[in-house]
Amino acid sequence: LVQPDRTFIRYDFVTIPGGLGTKKDRCLFLFSDLLLITSIKRKSGTMRKTSPSSCSPSGFGFAVFDMNKYKLLLRFSLDNLDILKTADVGLKRAIREAENLEEDVSLISQISELVSRLNCPHQALDDTVRDMMTSLNKQLAERQSYDLQLLNLQLTVTTQEGVESLTIIFPSTEKRSSWELAFNEAKQKLALSTDRRPPPEFLHPVPIRKTRAGLQFTCAVATLGLNAHGLRDVWVCNSDGYVGQVCVLSLQPEPTVMSCNGVCNARILCIASIPAASPV
Repeated sequence: LVQPDRTFIRYDFVTIPGGLGTKKDRCLFLFSDLLLITSIKRKSGTMRKTSPSSCSPSGFGFAVFDMNKYKLLLRFSLDNLDILKTADVGLKRAIREAENLEEDVSLISQISELVSRLNCPHQALDDTVRDMMTSLNKQLAERQSYDLQLLNLQLTVTTQEGVESLTIIFPSTEKRSSWELAFNEAKQKLALSTDRRPPPEFLHPVPIRKTRAGLQFTCAVATLGLNAHGLRDVWVCNSDGYVGQVCVLSLQPEPTVMSCNGVCNARILCIASIPAASPV
């Protein structure tokens, strides 16, 4: 994921329909050129906190990543994704109509309270206000039922086998609308960029043996120098939340932990290989 010209845009908690009518909780990670879809699993021992269903870098909350585990399921280049335009092109209009109905219900509630304070007979006015409130609540219920359909967003995915469809269900129409806007802006900027490089191709995962129970992977980077095989080793950082550990991982002839070193009494969230200064 580390590319000089790649930027992170936002993450969103959504659901994706599965087989036999099931729905799976998923997280979308939108980058300037990629869309990642991961599974979500709460870490054991973490406190349950209400977390936002979406977030951008300006309001980025790292706590949500501490509470959950994420496993990469799908990875798409934005070049191969498009939003399927269906009959719900009136999304903004539907949102505006629902907001107007909610505002009217609030006003009628205030009117009903004011009418109840009248000293003169007001039975006819009570009936009128009650009928209007009933009508507005019915319209609002119908609109909210329609809004459930507007939570769905369909993406078309172009692969070597053909074009497939992916349905994503957002927690609200506002979240869906804002994600669609961010997605379209990212695709437009990507199409206009002139110094583009193709994203690296994912080959296969590399299993890494844990050196101690309770440690969680945090970050990794390739070393600058070459080992005996003429290849780079990998520095792998682990943490249990209290101490930071760096392991040297050799990939030849197979992934092997060469050494482990506790380096600090804190988590290591980022690591980079920096060459020594050149002599003047």
